Amino acid sequence: MKRATSQLNPQLGALVALSGLVGMTHSRLGALLDTEPDAVALWHLLRDMATNRSRALDQGRLAIQDLRVGVGDSTLGHWHQSLSSVDLSRLSDIYCAADVAVISQSDNRYPARLLDDPAAPLVLFVAGEVELLHSVGAAIVGTRRCTTYGKSIAQSCASQLGDAQLTTWSGMAKGIDTVAHIAALKVDGATVAVLGGGLDHIYPSSNRSLSEQIVGRGALVSERPLGYSAHRWDFPLRNRLIAALADAVVVVESGESGGSLSTAHEAETRGIPVYAVPGPITSTQSFGTNALLDGRARPLLTPSDLVDGAIAHFVAMGGGGRSLEVVQSVLDRSLRPADQSVSDSPNDGDRELDLSASKVLAVLSEHPATVDTLVQRSGLGAGVVLGALSRLLDAGQAVGQSGWWSVVPSIKRARPKVNTL
Repeated sequence: MKRATSQLNPQLGALVALSGLVGMTHSRLGALLDTEPDAVALWHLLRDMATNRSRALDQGRLAIQDLRVGVGDSTLGHWHQSLSSVDLSRLSDIYCAADVAVISQSDNRYPARLLDDPAAPLVLFVAGEVELLHSVGAAIVGTRRCTTYGKSIAQSCASQLGDAQLTTWSGMAKGIDTVAHIAALKVDGATVAVLGGGLDHIYPSSNRSLSEQIVGRGALVSERPLGYSAHRWDFPLRNRLIAALADAVVVVESGESGGSLSTAHEAETRGIPVYAVPGPITSTQSFGTNALLDGRARPLLTPSDLVDGAIAHFVAMGGGGRSLEVVQSVLDRSLRPADQSVSDSPNDGDRELDLSASKVLAVLSEHPATVDTLVQRSGLGAGVVLGALSRLLDAGQAVGQSGWWSVVPSIKRARPKVNTL
């Protein structure tokens, strides 16, 4: 497992310090950097602002309305105290000792799918397997006060994601989040916990042991630096990051105003598939999920729906900036049934295809089509279509590029032999 930490140059070090200020959101920091692009200069200006505002403004290029961006004198005082206590020259040693990678948007380890996100963090902190930031997976979220039914569904979803070698994303909160992380680990699946605070401030503290297991076999991610204790406003920010990093989101159980509903909303705004688990209309833990089913989310009828939905979204989006080799690898590992592989015919050298692959081949043309279109044409499920495309690709009968699929021109003239057994 890779453990890639970072050497922090002065600009990145200043970003780390600024991202740890209480009340400093990604949008506020972005606005300040638009006015003063030099992070080190901004660090000095904000540090000096509380003690000598006039001198700070004279030395910098910031107008007071730009610098304050809605921040009061009390907050500026806290910022001065925080920034004055930071020694930028020691940050590299601190993060190397903690084995935490610091990843800015200019780093090739930064998730490509976040680069165009309107609420992208300027810096990410990762403990564990950094490569999981680029993996295909789904988020499993829900209430802290889950029922036995909800636990069972969360376990099944995470187990199936793990068996399919997809990543389980969640927030390591009590309840559904914790159940999902544990279930993924039990099947040796990858799991990533996105935290609201610094990676050394585990919340709830009862999950400290779980966090260590996740670092050993997955990753912890935050947009807050070490030493930062999460505040109530940090959790909605955390939820939007979970949604943005996942290829699908399922809300297992939620009350009328549960935090997982904000994750669903963030996924909706990004066009990421949202699923909700139907629950008893008498259960308060299902009020939120049942409400989502009124036009905002798809019903999760089986845990395999989540696997299919995550991969279908990944393919439809052309990989979301990730390598198309990733989806091919996932398809090869998880969606090809052992008894439905493409094999050479010992008689005439033709490729013998299973029935689903033949159906998909029949609706493919030389004009590229998306997976959703092929699902509609064939009447097959998304997972079945994707598995068939993988086999057709291996057989040299289909080609795929950036989420669009077409038939190899000569193939349509030679119908495949169909194995219906």
